[in-house]
Amino acid sequence: MGAMVLPDRVPLSEYLRAAEQLRCDPVLVRAHCMKETGDENPAWKRFERHYWRRYRLASRAARRFDRAGNPRGLQARLGQFRAMDRVCQADGLINPTADAAAILSHSHGWPQIMGVHHLALGWESARGFLEAMDGNVEAQTDAYVAFIQADRRLLRAMRASDFETLARIYNGPRHARNRYVPRLISHMAAIRREGHSEFA
Repeated sequence: MGAMVLPDRVPLSEYLRAAEQLRCDPVLVRAHCMKETGDENPAWKRFERHYWRRYRLASRAARRFDRAGNPRGLQARLGQFRAMDRVCQADGLINPTADAAAILSHSHGWPQIMGVHHLALGWESARGFLEAMDGNVEAQTDAYVAFIQADRRLLRAMRASDFETLARIYNGPRHARNRYVPRLISHMAAIRREGHSEFA
């Protein structure tokens, strides 16, 4: 993975572009981003252990990450991801299916799209998806739009501001424990208080 060239925060224009394509509230799109990445950082990654165990080769080097979690800081997360990816590329010389395990088992970018979805979103290879997600915010927006458009229930939820359905599909059945909906609503209120004319 090359050096990060992403901005520190997602430009407002990207929320507006996503909202226009999805025909939904841009405030909801930005609040959704804030809920997923915390500080709207397009370099953010999150490790999903159950995907890792499904796709990694059971080498000693790979198994040492089986109990790994998500480090608190961005640099620590990136460091862990890179270490996992190096192991996967080495294991891929033995079994090619293991090469992309780290990519598949992480969510990437401001919309936190899982690498496992890369084919459905138009990327032929997981590594090509990673390069796009780590290369420009516009590609992250394209992935977000494609992901939502691929699920009619999710698209309807975005257009109707149906927070419960959005949370259940995007975050899973435990969304209530994560207080997904209250936090999403709180982010929306904060954005409206900012009074950006672009979102009027």
